[in-house]
Amino acid sequence: MATESPRRPSRCTGGAVVRPQAVTFVVYLHNFVEQTPRWP
Repeated sequence: MATESPRRPSRCTGGAVVRPQAVTFVVYLHNFVEQTPRWP
């Protein structure tokens, strides 16, 4: 998703900022799913 907008030369900075956010988002979802009771 980060490679979607290589329109600006600051994609390195954007990638460095977007990647940790994406990882944090995935970890947050993972923790949320872990805490959520699974449906039968």
